[in-house]
Amino acid sequence: MFISYGTHDNLTLCLEYGFVIPKNPHDRVIINEEDIVQVLKQNFELENQSDLMWCTREGLNWTGLVFVAKCVGQTVNGYLAHNKMVLRCVQNIVMSKLQILDNDLKNLQSEKNPSESLQVMIELLSEHINILQCCRDL
Repeated sequence: MFISYGTHDNLTLCLEYGFVIPKNPHDRVIINEEDIVQVLKQNFELENQSDLMWCTREGLNWTGLVFVAKCVGQTVNGYLAHNKMVLRCVQNIVMSKLQILDNDLKNLQSEKNPSESLQVMIELLSEHINILQCCRDL
């Protein structure tokens, strides 16, 4: 007998059910404007699109690619996934986010006698780091 929780990312599974699935194909890491602007070091007045942009093991989603392309003054077309400038920016964004999450993970792992919920959060963070590593290596 199997129990199905539906097609949820690990954050939802963690918050709703208290567990994380390694290599969950539905998992994603949110990439928001602050992550992008921090890397590009520019000041943009943008609408809040933080939950419309994400990174999976296959890379940054289309909305994220379009956002990055506009930030660096590139023409938005069907070939964004092959645009070297956009890809370089995406890689820098992913690396920056990866460094932040790595530091967060080290801080959580330094806790003595972590609670069960902290251990689940460590698993979640580890999965998100894995996603970003896959995205970085594309």
